Amino acid sequence: MADARAGLTAPPTGTGARIPAQRGGTPGGVAPPAAGVARATALSMVALVAVGLTRLVHGSLVSHATDRATYGLVGSLLATVVVASLVLPGGASSAMAKFVAFHRGAGDVAAARAAHRFLTRLSVASAALLGLGAALIAARLYHLGWADTGAVGLLTVAYSLYTVDKAALYGFGRVAGYARLEIATSVLAIGATVLVVVLGWHGYLLPLALGYGLFVLGARALLHGTVRGERADRYRRGEILGYTALASIGTLAGAGFLQGTQLLAYWLVAPAQAAWFAAAVALVAPAYFLPRALGLALFPAMARAHGAGDTGAIRRQADLSTRALAVLLAPVFAVARRARRSCG
Repeated sequence: MADARAGLTAPPTGTGARIPAQRGGTPGGVAPPAAGVARATALSMVALVAVGLTRLVHGSLVSHATDRATYGLVGSLLATVVVASLVLPGGASSAMAKFVAFHRGAGDVAAARAAHRFLTRLSVASAALLGLGAALIAARLYHLGWADTGAVGLLTVAYSLYTVDKAALYGFGRVAGYARLEIATSVLAIGATVLVVVLGWHGYLLPLALGYGLFVLGARALLHGTVRGERADRYRRGEILGYTALASIGTLAGAGFLQGTQLLAYWLVAPAQAAWFAAAVALVAPAYFLPRALGLALFPAMARAHGAGDTGAIRRQADLSTRALAVLLAPVFAVARRARRSCG
């Protein structure tokens, strides 16, 4: 990783050590305590449960307003959007959380701002290209009209930028602001979905695009003062690009698996049958986002500890995450085991 070059006091003679300068009374290289990670995890869980419930309520409203074939198509279009957003923005979001938090931990705020600017520009360019590509592919595969084609492109752009800007909030430690913004835009998306259904419109993707788009605007407003100021001229752009590429592959293989199976279901079975799979994906959405909340909070915290050179904090946070994951997943496995016995 790039050495810290800004916000560092001169090292004691003969030691060669870099001592982070204090900012706001707190040493720049001090890693967040376990209590801070736990609070960030709790806020993340609340926010991501809101995201999952938004998907669930949106799917429920659409399913009651349309037939099964249309509902299955909407589910497949949403899966197409998510898979497209993972191609590069998925890796860029991971890089944003990692490198911004790392440089903040090292006390090099200028490098954190530079990494943020670079990844933001990368995400905007990739989101525009992916939005266009996803819209054209969806129009060809699903025989969409111009309005639905435009909605797919718009949602792809909004969701791609949403994933990266959300990571930026975590990287800069604005978790509470993220949680409030996530909940507010989720409520707006649900309200917009109700409006679409009540008025008899068919733009079922537009409420989600509205919610994610407003989140992007809100996130950039929250970080406007933070990202302004001195930026480092030199930082390891090649390392960021390499990490982004690898993270994109990993994210696509992991998070893209569930969405990919939904696309396969649409093509392998009748559209009405694919609706059942889309409903199942919507039902598991709240539980699906819970473990991700832990990763969202933990990854930037560990990156910041690494930047500060605090290996002890990294070990403590890894232990905390393992225990928390066990607590989260144990009830799920218990319910699944009981359901298996009931079916058997």
